Amino acid sequence: MSTITARWNLGFLVMLSLFCLSTPEAVRAKTGRKEFVLRRLWTHSHGHFGKSAAEVIAYSPTTKHLYVSNAADRRIDVLKITNGQRTGELDVSSYGEPTSVGITDRFVVVAVANPQKTMDGSCVFFDLKSGKELWQVSVGAHPDMVAVTPDGNTVLVANEGEPNEAYTEDPQGSISSIAFTPGQERPKVKTISFEQFNPQRDKLIARGVRISGPSTKHPDGLATVAEDLEPEYISISADGQKAWVTLQENNAIASLDIEKGEIEQIFSCGLKDHSQDDHGLDVSDRDGNNKEPAIRIAPAPVWGLYQPDAIVAFEHEGRTLLLTANEGDVRKYDGYRDVKKAGKLQLPNTLSTNEQKRLSQFEISVANADQRAYPGRLLGFGGRSFSIRDSDGKLIFDSGDQIEKAIATRSPAYFNSRDGHRDKMDDMSCKRGPEPEAVTIGAINKRTYAFIALETASTIVIYDITDPAHPEFSGIHIARHENDDYKTSETKQADHMHTGLCPETMAFIPAKLSPTGEPLLAVAYEVSGTTSLYEIRVEERSATVQVP
Repeated sequence: MSTITARWNLGFLVMLSLFCLSTPEAVRAKTGRKEFVLRRLWTHSHGHFGKSAAEVIAYSPTTKHLYVSNAADRRIDVLKITNGQRTGELDVSSYGEPTSVGITDRFVVVAVANPQKTMDGSCVFFDLKSGKELWQVSVGAHPDMVAVTPDGNTVLVANEGEPNEAYTEDPQGSISSIAFTPGQERPKVKTISFEQFNPQRDKLIARGVRISGPSTKHPDGLATVAEDLEPEYISISADGQKAWVTLQENNAIASLDIEKGEIEQIFSCGLKDHSQDDHGLDVSDRDGNNKEPAIRIAPAPVWGLYQPDAIVAFEHEGRTLLLTANEGDVRKYDGYRDVKKAGKLQLPNTLSTNEQKRLSQFEISVANADQRAYPGRLLGFGGRSFSIRDSDGKLIFDSGDQIEKAIATRSPAYFNSRDGHRDKMDDMSCKRGPEPEAVTIGAINKRTYAFIALETASTIVIYDITDPAHPEFSGIHIARHENDDYKTSETKQADHMHTGLCPETMAFIPAKLSPTGEPLLAVAYEVSGTTSLYEIRVEERSATVQVP
């Protein structure tokens, strides 16, 4: 795509739109094309801006309420589904900061991080109907996500085990399994370690699993597998027998036998070749005239670490498939960093002068594990996409550069912006782009749809994945208004009540469980500290609308 500067005025945006309509990177929609749109029903403010007051969201069809983790106030806010009114709260302040929430028809379970994050955390259970606290159980270090089996009898917890800032303490990542057995007064907790894989460290690294952190405890100065793995997100199969756990920083996914309580395997997500057509990306925040921001999506001589965050397991023709949001993540601690800008390194002499200049701002991995597994390759963080894999990790589909192209066409003033700021347009191009953060799946009119939330882009894209090998773009929702100029002041929060900033998680509500009779999507926006409920509708788009 030609260079486009970021001096955004109305006349220039019109010219930009005309330019986009003429480019081969976007395909013009036919007249009468129908797309899903999200129509906002209500927005609830949790009272804090930029303080993680709305992170994880869950819906109970039994109580017809949404449960939203509010880290700022150390509680779960309970919102009425019909109007967003807060009708109650679940207080976990005596245990720490809530990080996740799950629902069954009997209880609400809340993951709570210890104030000292390298110490073991908790899961706190509340009676669904009364809100009374039932139990508190200890789990691993920094529990970051909970998932409940379909029968409601087992809760799985991803214990991320992040290191301290100095990287002198790095607790093991683990999975806690909390099981309910009839007749027992309290649930039974088993924490599942990755220690069995410690002897396989070199083999895992050779396969592309990023075991790269330092350690002062071991003679070789490197972390063990169990110490380095950081479980991020869990999804459970429809039959409740297996689970898949994303290991985001490690660019890997683990599979778990739930009944046995054993990790079966760890597989690498591999690399994405950004030099291929339709897999390009914008690698710089300074590739416009006079080093200004610009939109330039094109193939580049780099490879992407997928590094998935959220994952959803779903069934298709008798087999389980995995849908991931490939956000990417770096390790930036006082004691260890695995990232540098390419311009600060000695780049391969096979790159032309123009290629080296273009990549100078791009963040690449300097982890020893990556150099061992992929010598000579420049590795970026995150896939800027969503992927579909089989249950053993084989890639079936990746959205390539469709997401960046969609934002460039529909919302160029916020392209790869940082936290939705107009004046920070293109800031994230040299990092992780739009950052696909969350995914959820829903069935509408006997077809299966995926909703992918883009964190920094404050956008949700919708795809029809009924045919998992050939997903079809089905809609896009840009939360903010084009005229909004977001500030981080809490006094500005009232101005954002009609919108949302940085979606963190979503909950799909099928039509049969919806108070409106139509499918709904609930979204927790972390930075704006708001929760919004949308009705999912089908509307026609004009012939001038662009789709990736």
